[in-house]
Amino acid sequence: DFQGFFNAAGKRMTYLKQLEASQKIETSFIYRNKYRAGAQTAVQREHTMQEFFDNLNGAPYTFCMRGAGNFSIRFYEALACGRIPVLVDTDVVLPLESIISWDNHICRVQSTDNIVERLLHFHKQHDAEGFEALQQSNRTLYEDTLVRHHYFCALHDLLISTM
Repeated sequence: DFQGFFNAAGKRMTYLKQLEASQKIETSFIYRNKYRAGAQTAVQREHTMQEFFDNLNGAPYTFCMRGAGNFSIRFYEALACGRIPVLVDTDVVLPLESIISWDNHICRVQSTDNIVERLLHFHKQHDAEGFEALQQSNRTLYEDTLVRHHYFCALHDLLISTM
């Protein structure tokens, strides 16, 4: 199952800069030169982890793009925090796609989309009450379906139903 080289860091930077350049979108990206800012000690790791989660919880949207593999851990962290993932779709396979209507939970951006326009379009589809309900729905989706035990129960049920 060969996967060619994907310049995730370069592509990620391009998208982040597009979002930052927009006058209509407020961003608060934290840039690091190394994973976890190069933290070596437990105290340093705790500090960078706290910064990360403070930043994640401080905004309703979370930019999620693959790394070396075709998946994003941040995608699941965003859902766990009740945030709305802005997923750059690189032919990623999302879990339980046959039972979860992912486009009701995320802002999916295709590589041919203008990320700013796509995010603004997504945002305009929700009034304040609906936007808050979406965030709560994402947290519930994570708790009820994506936490390990619930995920494997859902996967089991899905596999049984296809036999």
